[in-house]
Amino acid sequence: MKHLGVSPRERFTMFVIYALAKGKHVKEAFDLMKTMEEKGFKPNVVTYNSLIKPLCKGHRVKEANVVFDEMLQKGFSPTIRTYHAFFGILKTGEEVFELLEKMKNAGCHRVNDTYIMLIRKLNRWHQIENVFKAWSEMSENRLSPTRAHI
Repeated sequence: MKHLGVSPRERFTMFVIYALAKGKHVKEAFDLMKTMEEKGFKPNVVTYNSLIKPLCKGHRVKEANVVFDEMLQKGFSPTIRTYHAFFGILKTGEEVFELLEKMKNAGCHRVNDTYIMLIRKLNRWHQIENVFKAWSEMSENRLSPTRAHI
């Protein structure tokens, strides 16, 4: 773990932050993050994702956006995991393609799983035209589903 730049103590702290946020104890998760900052622990993108993912899963969009904005203000770039968390709470095809564009502009490379997740979501919404649009964009990025996606 240390060779990845994350000490076991930091990893444990991120796990506790994630567990608190997942358990709907967001204030406590923020408080723990602030306390750890005061003690010299510097949050990173993984720490922020530890808050964003459970907030998105719990459909707590405003709070997830607050964490996202703070992450950006502190100079951290969203990762594919950050974007995937937000894709889970989108409600329209337009929102999907807007976020894909933001992802592209931020230099975050989309992968097969990104498109497969979105194609399935668009299909559930019966947005066949957008399914083909996502499929086309996937092909333009030289990506294609594997047998595992079928």
